[in-house]
Formats: sequence, structure tokens, C-alpha cells
Amino acid sequence: MFSTAHVSKFSADFGKVAKFAPTRSTLPVLGYVLVDAREEGAYLSATDLEQTILIRLDDVKAEQPGGICLPAKTAAALFSMWDEDVLSVELEQRTMKATITDGNGSKSRAELKGLDPQEFPPYRSMLKGDFKPEIVYTVNTAEFKAAIERVAICASTDEARPILTAVHVVQKGDQLTLEAADGFRLGRDAITVTPSNQKIDRVFSACIPAKAMIEISKLAEEEMIQIGFDSREGSQVRFVSGNVEISTVTVEGNYPDVDQIIPKRRPIVATIPTRQFVSAVKRAKVVASDTQIMRLSLNFGTKTATIRTQSEELGNQTEVLNVEKIDTTSEANGASIDIGFNLNFVSQIVGSLGGDTFEIVLIEPTHPALLASEKNPHWLSVVMPMQLL
Repeated sequence: MFSTAHVSKFSADFGKVAKFAPTRSTLPVLGYVLVDAREEGAYLSATDLEQTILIRLDDVKAEQPGGICLPAKTAAALFSMWDEDVLSVELEQRTMKATITDGNGSKSRAELKGLDPQEFPPYRSMLKGDFKPEIVYTVNTAEFKAAIERVAICASTDEARPILTAVHVVQKGDQLTLEAADGFRLGRDAITVTPSNQKIDRVFSACIPAKAMIEISKLAEEEMIQIGFDSREGSQVRFVSGNVEISTVTVEGNYPDVDQIIPKRRPIVATIPTRQFVSAVKRAKVVASDTQIMRLSLNFGTKTATIRTQSEELGNQTEVLNVEKIDTTSEANGASIDIGFNLNFVSQIVGSLGGDTFEIVLIEPTHPALLASEKNPHWLSVVMPMQLL
């Protein structure tokens, strides 16, 4: 069927694919990885019917066409411990049994029972060339990963509102905007896209599961990522990076209009050093492990930001930072402002930023706070305040 002398890479690729196979399913074949050997090469794929992954094996020599579904977890464990120089897979088509050897079977030999590849859900692929989407965009991988890191953390994990577990992706012109919100925080960023097969004035919009976007970000290793969308395939979006293709179904429904929660007024704007703020919040989290509430105090006169946390069981922590500047308008009341935040939310959001400083825009202790970056004008985040006792 096929053989490879690049055992470690084959094992790593099989492991990546096997993670997409569910451990429990009413459809047994979903717990298997499809191995598809063709004259031009071999492919590995797995699916849970919502997400599908396909990897082209560039370093595998396909000796004869054939296919088999191998048990995902068992085969992945076996291949990960394979320490011979060669891995060879022979298929017995009649019994659907795969014989795995070191080439001649003199040292290591295993026989795995598989399933007929015809049982595997059909999938047309951009990598294989049997599917050409209506719309294809190309994005820079580094920019895509950075945007996902800053935005996907704001998506909800509560399946009771599926639409909020998604990242809302909107393409307009040469810009791809990504946004996510869970009712307590909002993240938004934008990156540049290049159309591959259509005019730039065509608009694309989809709600893509955040967990799928995170997986794509992890597996993308090439310089560019292709994003393919086709209305003929229903609610599916494909991502291709090098020899990896991931397809995911989109979340049905209309994404909420999050523009209405973004503060438009800027009565108090503080420019805070990013690294010092992140370090201070991390220290404050240690003491506030049972409450996860922080008090942020901005003093307009001394131009300082004070972070306080308190725990009845553990004690309290105070961190004072010098801020670069605090700009106020006539709307700002008094000489300072105190506002409460969820520590985890703030540390995740600011921790994902680059740059030396970030801006925090405050209105009142009961109003959402706006976080913005001088380094990246496309990024913003909104965090809902918490009541201080």
C-alpha cells in the first residue's frame, strides 16, 4: 500500500489527524482515520461531521492505490512508539486488515483490523483538487494567528447560546474582520486578505466555531493560509495551509450587533505600559484565586494606576503603576475613578497584546471599558465591569 522512511513526521501527522476523531460516536467509523493511498501520494483524514481534517503525506511512497480506515487512537499510539527506520503498511482488501512492518517484518510487525473506506463520510477537498470553492481568500498566517489569539478568547463556551461560541468573520474589500463576544467581553481585530478567484467587492460573512479557528491556528505552518467558501456546499468553510486542510461547519443564526456596546465617548483615556500591567495582574491573581475580582483605580493627578485584589482567606495585594498619560474631558467627575474587572478576562486580553502600551477608555464604574492598542489600530476589546463591594 505505502511506506515511508520519514517515520517521525508520519507519526506526527497521524497524531494531528487522530485528534479530530471523536472517542464516542453513534457512527463507529468516526473513531477511525481514513488512509487513502493514491498514485500521486497518500492522504490522512478524520471527521466528527462538524470538523474535517485532511493531511497530504508528501514523504510517503504509495506503492499501490488502496484505502482503509484505521482505529484512530490505537494506530496513533502505535505509530508514536515506532522506532524503526522504515514504516510500511500493507492492506488486505478482502478482510480490511492492515499489516504494519519495518519493511521486511524482521523486527516489528503489527496487524490492525480496519473498516472499509466506503463507510467514511464523503469529502471533496481543495488539496486533492476535486473541489474548487466559489470564493477563495489568502491571508498571512502570522497575522491570522495573532488575530485569533486576541479574538477567540472572547468567545463563549456556553453551548446554550451557540452563536456566541463562534468567531464572526466578515470580509469587506481587502479587510477580514474577526469578532467574538460572550456577553462579558468583546474582542475585534482585522487583517488584510487577497482574493484568489473573484473580485474584491464580493462580501463574505460567516460565524465559525471558535474552537475550530483555534485548531486551524495551531496547525497552520506555512506562510499563507487559503480560506475557501462555497454556498453549494452549505454552511462550510475550508482552510488550507501547505499540506493541511481543515473544514468546519458554520454556526447558524445572525450574530449580534456588537457595535452598540462599544463605547463612543472617551471622557477618561489612560495609556498604560503593557508589560508592567500584565506582570502586576499576574501577581494580583495569586491572592485573588478565590474571587477573581480586581479593583482598578486611576488617579488623574498622580498619573498612577493601582490594582487591588482581596481575599477573605488569603489576604490582599496592591500594585501601583506609573501610566504614561491620562487624558480627561469635562465629563470626568472628580480626581480619580475606581472600577472592578474580572481578573482572568483582563489578563487574557492584555496578555495577548504586543506593543509597549495600550489604552483603556473609561466612562463610569458601571459602564463597559474599552481597550485599544496604539500598535494595532484594528484591534479593540470591550470588558464589562464587575460590582465592587
